[in-house]
Amino acid sequence: MSAQLSVRFIAETVAEAFGASYARIVSPSMALEVVAARQVTAWLAWRHTTLSKEEIGRLVGGRSDVAVIRQIERVDERRAADPGFAAEVDAAEVAVLAAAEALRRLAVEGPSDPDALDIAERILTGRAV
Repeated sequence: MSAQLSVRFIAETVAEAFGASYARIVSPSMALEVVAARQVTAWLAWRHTTLSKEEIGRLVGGRSDVAVIRQIERVDERRAADPGFAAEVDAAEVAVLAAAEALRRLAVEGPSDPDALDIAERILTGRAV
């Protein structure tokens, strides 16, 4: 787990990977691509932050801890059943972790105000950080 990771940082990176937006992830939208991005955001937040399910739910559009539990379960189920979805989730996770590591390095070695979204976009598109 990284102190650099916030639910918003995760959601913005997932949004980029899934073709959604942060605003839609935290909205009440039930569009399939938004629901998938929201579920992956909750799943990654549970895996890579120290936040409780209740806190994650609050930060992912005001959902309950029970909703977060179901989102995590749904991602696990879909990953097991759908290799394509599993690959998308894995790619989003790699992007989140790589962007967090790049931010950590920048905090030690570089500018004091890195653009986290630009870093995540560079990682997702294969451009150098």
